[in-house]
Amino acid sequence: MKSFNHTKKDHKKRLIKGILGSLLLLSGASSYAGVNCKPGSGNAWFPLPLISIDMNTTPGPIPTGTELGSGRSMMAWECNFSGSVADRTIWFYNQTPAQTKAYLLSSGIQVYQHSYSLSKVVEITAPNTPRLEVGYWGVGTQNIGLWHVFTLKRGYGELKSFDTGNFVIGYHTDGVGKRIGDLYTIRLVGKLVNYCPTPIVTISDKVVDFKELTPEQFNNGKTVKENFNITLTPISTCEAALEVSVAFQSNSGVVNKKYLMFDNGLQIAITDKNLGQEINFDQYYYKGQISQQRPGNYQYTAELSNKSNDPIKSGQFSNTVNVLFSYR
Repeated sequence: MKSFNHTKKDHKKRLIKGILGSLLLLSGASSYAGVNCKPGSGNAWFPLPLISIDMNTTPGPIPTGTELGSGRSMMAWECNFSGSVADRTIWFYNQTPAQTKAYLLSSGIQVYQHSYSLSKVVEITAPNTPRLEVGYWGVGTQNIGLWHVFTLKRGYGELKSFDTGNFVIGYHTDGVGKRIGDLYTIRLVGKLVNYCPTPIVTISDKVVDFKELTPEQFNNGKTVKENFNITLTPISTCEAALEVSVAFQSNSGVVNKKYLMFDNGLQIAITDKNLGQEINFDQYYYKGQISQQRPGNYQYTAELSNKSNDPIKSGQFSNTVNVLFSYR
């Protein structure tokens, strides 16, 4: 009888050891699940914080929810992924300060953040911003690029340019809740850009008329000049100043980019009197800003000369030049 009891106790001990061994094995397997990362190629965890976004608008009311512009930031990491898909998923937890959210909202905008690969979207100007699913990768070591895209949409109140300065927007974790990398600091800058309708353009004379000419007027390298000017004025609905550039385009042959040729032995060049130089055809020249209070008034000279001492033929002559405007 004693022998039987002794054997039974040994059996219990072996059973307990077996259970503990199984528990230890399970615990060892789960300790490796999740994501371990380091910055790729020796870079910092995050790029420079500045994200500058132009808010493109046109005159008049802009409905709430209208997209105004976007910018993005990319992080290059080397990560080791293990465990289930849920374990290998990277999340972003927003930490935008309340005062930064209030400042952005007071600028008439709402800011949305989404991951480039999954297009999951959260509003960072909301009172409570939920976590953002960034993405997941296969088991093993991977070189990954994490994209965060920030989109500005029209909110409420007056729309204004803004600059948040640097602030901590949040941090990343893996699927088991382990923090990855540093706190993510950004600086959002939004510049209000008011795109206006085509400005009103007037030309002093649509025809530059040299009237009657004689061959003697071109002897010994002499030239004949006529002045003309172009005026640009924004229309009344456009309050913002416009950046303007002007180009001249020929419908016929141009030599050395500067001389428009006629078939009578003459050639013409155009000088920008404001810049004090002959212009190249098909090239834009920056003219500065114009506004309703300060229209652009650009003065030019058309100069006729003899082409390489070619014989000058009598008769009427003409050519057409297109004036092109670029503005923003």
